[in-house]
Amino acid sequence: MDRLAFHTVLSLTTPAGSVWIERNRIREVRLEEPFRDASPGFFFDRIVPIDLRRKLSELKPHLWRSYISAYGQGQRFQEVIRWLQSRQEKLRRCLQEVGWRSAEPLDFQLTHRMVVGLGAASVWETGMVWHRPTGLPYIPASAIKGLTRAQIEGEIIRQAIKAWSNFQTIDIKSRQACLEAIDKWSLEPEADTPQKIHPWPSDISLPPNVLDILQRGRKRIFRLFGHTQQAGLVEFLDAFPTKPPKFELDVMNVHYPEYYQGKERQALDIESPNPVVFLTVADTPFRFIVLCDTVRVSDQGVQADELLKEATGALRQGLQTMGLGAKTRLGYGLFR
Repeated sequence: MDRLAFHTVLSLTTPAGSVWIERNRIREVRLEEPFRDASPGFFFDRIVPIDLRRKLSELKPHLWRSYISAYGQGQRFQEVIRWLQSRQEKLRRCLQEVGWRSAEPLDFQLTHRMVVGLGAASVWETGMVWHRPTGLPYIPASAIKGLTRAQIEGEIIRQAIKAWSNFQTIDIKSRQACLEAIDKWSLEPEADTPQKIHPWPSDISLPPNVLDILQRGRKRIFRLFGHTQQAGLVEFLDAFPTKPPKFELDVMNVHYPEYYQGKERQALDIESPNPVVFLTVADTPFRFIVLCDTVRVSDQGVQADELLKEATGALRQGLQTMGLGAKTRLGYGLFR
């Protein structure tokens, strides 16, 4: 057997562990104790082999499984998670003292797997969002806000299409153009109608009742989430796990790598699939916190409790039906 050592990209002089290779295939990976005890964020995002002549994709699953096995149930991070939850609660109370109102924290658990930041730059081909101070996975507030907004926008679009009596008779290309115009219009506070934002089919007219639904819906979105000239009345905090996260590996199989890279003109079955292993968070509970700016709410003639109810309701529905992160169409990122 050949024995190869690997280090971190931080040029640490102490070997992280050993790789045993038999007949040019990796048989076993053993980690040294300091690296078995490293935080997930440090290990999965910072440790790479020192011998970069070998394919990283070949070593990655062995290295990662070795860490996941040593990680176990992650009980050594229980104290860190308690500190994180305490920190979030203190932040929530501080915001309440300066004029924000908070809904009761929402605790949801993943139904399967989730990966946020899959496309992030990484030497390991795939990435994940990590909380740098603790090395634990988390869900950025921007992702939670985007999900909540998408849920409300979807409801508004469905209402408008239902009221648009002849929408289904319009050809597909024109329908797509109308929906794109409406989508872009929801981001522009100065335009009165969708026709002024995006090329609109000349032979399609927008019924007055549908325009009314869209205008009222856009005001609702601007009030909650803001626009380019004004901040929204609702704010979201980052969501952290309430128990040590569980990690699982998954594979996406690129069946036509040469075709996707532009090296082949057609996708043919003669190509060799290129399996890519990536990391996921599985069956882990997270806590979500939503707040409302009561100082500015009073100036707009609305009730903070109503806005919080609307935002938390949309967030709850989005978590259960749309999902967070990558691969949501495959059932990733759904909560219960």
